[in-house]
Amino acid sequence: MKIDEHKIRMERVVRWDSYRINQFSYTNNLLIGLNLAFLSFFITQSGFKINCNCCLLTLQLLTGLLLLSSFLAGILTVLNRLQNFRKTAKLTKKRKMKFEHDNNIKSYSDIKTINSDISTLHVETIKLGKLTWILLKCQVWTFFIGTIIGIIYLIIEKNACG
Repeated sequence: MKIDEHKIRMERVVRWDSYRINQFSYTNNLLIGLNLAFLSFFITQSGFKINCNCCLLTLQLLTGLLLLSSFLAGILTVLNRLQNFRKTAKLTKKRKMKFEHDNNIKSYSDIKTINSDISTLHVETIKLGKLTWILLKCQVWTFFIGTIIGIIYLIIEKNACG
């Protein structure tokens, strides 16, 4: 009875982990797409010209810088996640080897190395996971702030010059 309940709970964990991974990817991809769309819109609306007004120039440059930073954070997020997936796959293989050795399924002469690798990979995947979330938050905030400043710039520029 307890084994069945444990199996059901484990299946839930796996299912929700899968949802989380898929939603994270969707969010990252959506932000990259929206970022490029708004950056293109902003460049075409500003007419490919540098504004002579110091205040408007600051807003214009800040918008471009923040949107490019958001795009870069999105790309770094993707690359970091790929590295994390790669290390997690290695960690899973090493844990399988440890399980096989500990349960006399298969013997490994380098079990100390395997245990050391497990510890190292575990620490690395935790760091990569935390960095992934930091990068996503940077991506979101730089996009949000860049978009707001860009909209403010466009409103001021169209009303002052138009």
